[in-house]
Amino acid sequence: THRGRTPVSTPHPIRRELFFALQRLIGSRAGAHYRALRAQEHWAEERFQTWRAAALQQVLERARAEVPYYRNVTSSALDRFPVTGKQELAAHYREFMAPALRAQVLAGRRPRGYSWIEVTSGGTTGVPTTVIHDADFRDANRAARVYEFDLCGFPFGTPHYRLWGSMADLQRARTSPVQRLTSALAGEHLLNAFRLEDAQAEAYLRELQASRIDHLVAYVDAADHLARFAQRRGLAVRPLRTIMSAAGTLTDEVRTRLQAVFGARVFNKYGSRDC
Repeated sequence: THRGRTPVSTPHPIRRELFFALQRLIGSRAGAHYRALRAQEHWAEERFQTWRAAALQQVLERARAEVPYYRNVTSSALDRFPVTGKQELAAHYREFMAPALRAQVLAGRRPRGYSWIEVTSGGTTGVPTTVIHDADFRDANRAARVYEFDLCGFPFGTPHYRLWGSMADLQRARTSPVQRLTSALAGEHLLNAFRLEDAQAEAYLRELQASRIDHLVAYVDAADHLARFAQRRGLAVRPLRTIMSAAGTLTDEVRTRLQAVFGARVFNKYGSRDC
């Protein structure tokens, strides 16, 4: 039990396997990437460092060979590559594309099925940035999102609230059948954090108080808004086990406040779609 209450039981891995089966149906290899992450937990440090160096070297060599922006880099050593910021990416967007990809983008001809997509960052730390994710990156990203739940102590499928503020993400959660099924398998209960006001904050705190769900994934500013609102009003707050904060900077002050109000372990997630 947790603080005298019976917690929601940890789900059977069947939810995770159903998610990866769904991914296979649409052409994704996210399951293989996830299994690789879990396998690496048991590697010796030397083996991991060797693998990481080889993987990085492969990326650098491919960039120098195929990406116009890097064609004048004379060596595939990491210290010879320019540091790329958001400004450079925006100013030279098409030069960062390999020729085959650039031809598809300019022609507006994305291959059918599971392939690359153009995405925009949330813009929580400045101006939104547009980038392209290829199929392999999408697979690795989805695997990492499943793995992060393991690291934070509530495996994929554990019931949790998701207090989220991205309108694009919220819209997909409502309209995409695949996204709705994915959310159900993940055990996600969505709360809209966009333009969160006090009346909505009070309603969300009442829902948390009445629920047996012990975990929260949230925009850090939205979670902090709930915490500060509860402190101002002197509201009783049911303790949570975990808060996974995202989409903003988790300062020491905010971490301390979230821990004090919700009694939870607070984890700092930085998604960074544009990296």
